[in-house]
Amino acid sequence: MPESINDPVAAFVLESGVQKILDDLRKDFDPQQSNGKELIVSDVWDKNGNQYIDLVQQGGGVWGIALLGFTYILEKMKIRFFSVAGTSAGAINTMFLAAGGKKEEERVEKIIAEFLKLDMFTFVDGKPGNWRLTQWIKRIIQKFIVRLGYIKRLQNISSWLLLLFVFFSLNAFIATFFIPDNYAKYVAVFAIVIWLVVLTIVLFLKNRITILTKNGYGLNAGIEFHKWVEGILNHNGIYTLADLKKSFSQVPSDLYVRPDKARQNLLSECNKPDSINSITDTITQPVSNEGIVDDPLATTVSPPNNPMLVIISSDITTGNKIEFPRMWDLYWDSINSVNPADFVRASMSIPVFFRTYKIPVQKYNEEIWKGHLSWNGEPPKEIEFVDGGALSNFPINVFYNPDFIVPRMPTFGIRLGNGTKQIPNKNKSIGEYIGSIISTIRSNTDKDFINKNKAFEIGVKEVDLTGHSWLNFFMKDKEKKDIFYMGAKAAAEFLKDFDWEKYKDERQKNYYTLQSQRVHPNNW
Repeated sequence: MPESINDPVAAFVLESGVQKILDDLRKDFDPQQSNGKELIVSDVWDKNGNQYIDLVQQGGGVWGIALLGFTYILEKMKIRFFSVAGTSAGAINTMFLAAGGKKEEERVEKIIAEFLKLDMFTFVDGKPGNWRLTQWIKRIIQKFIVRLGYIKRLQNISSWLLLLFVFFSLNAFIATFFIPDNYAKYVAVFAIVIWLVVLTIVLFLKNRITILTKNGYGLNAGIEFHKWVEGILNHNGIYTLADLKKSFSQVPSDLYVRPDKARQNLLSECNKPDSINSITDTITQPVSNEGIVDDPLATTVSPPNNPMLVIISSDITTGNKIEFPRMWDLYWDSINSVNPADFVRASMSIPVFFRTYKIPVQKYNEEIWKGHLSWNGEPPKEIEFVDGGALSNFPINVFYNPDFIVPRMPTFGIRLGNGTKQIPNKNKSIGEYIGSIISTIRSNTDKDFINKNKAFEIGVKEVDLTGHSWLNFFMKDKEKKDIFYMGAKAAAEFLKDFDWEKYKDERQKNYYTLQSQRVHPNNW
């Protein structure tokens, strides 16, 4: 049970119902219980019994609260995150996990504590000069948007308004042929008023669009969001990318890789004089970690020592998917001048809701630009970023290492969705047609990897968030608890179903399937 109900985090966990989920899950994986079993999800362990995985988190606006519930359960079950990646809302939790302490420590509770102090409406930071008016207008807009199916309703309202405009205009014109001349002028005035109202609305919208264009095509500046992320990073001693590198790169000294028969057989084959295989680079002599090798003459795989942090954003100035921090040197001239909060703000630039995030190119280096982007044109002076989800909302591919046919640890992926089964796009209207094109473009990279590496699907779990809007920055405490609960519930279900041995087998089969496809690329 939580230590004290006076602790806000403990109270939140208890009141949301997540504590019961955790208690029941611990019973399921308690070998002392009659039906209990040992939880094994990885071959990378430390001496305290923690297991290590790579974690990928999908974007989804305020649905990101579910990521906290999911990762909370994983941590409480002694699962630790070695490498982390995420997009948009997933980038927030990814960055806080990366900056929140040592890898062997629990970090999610600290993130929850920061979240509980947050009023999400502060992110709706419109023009400061007319804040009260902006706040009132945006509350009205938000209440409309958070309702499910708001786009369809907006289309219906627009259609009815257009129909009414045509109806009144046409009837005013027809009426002039049938009414006395002394009344005709009133009808004409009525028609003129209708046109003036419509013209005023059009000019107002044109002015708003012009302002929106100048301000980066977004209703909100995103300044408050950036301050919030930066404040939490500073609280953890992270002020620059150099600080983040120093903290995140630390790896527990007592990591070891549990033996696996299939892996050992592969290593033995690789050690034959006539064997040529890329995984030989990972072979080491036996190490002294307890329990790593039964046979002192056997070879083994070394534990991971190079954790990866990946945050996805979309650079619409050059038209590229950007992976931070790997590509930081495109825009900054020194690792000490990079604020890691910029990565999250760039990834979380939800189109229209937030303005595009602009940063100057501090120093153009032709070699670096060619290396990262194969760029051969004039260098831009300023870069605009939009939500990473525009190009890769679920970067499940970033940790795949083909050198390890039998993986040392799995890649877990957390999806956020509405639980519905996939259905074909109908494309019966221009709106559906355009929507299908956009949806295909933004999800192509992630789906293509899963289609070619189906074993990774075993490590992915979708949190069903049916009934909740991903744009509801006005949600009350009860809805926050519900979404947190859904994330935790999905994590518990996932751990009960996950089979580490099956995962390794499928990854191995997947490798040979891809090898076969290279031999027969045309599939005939």
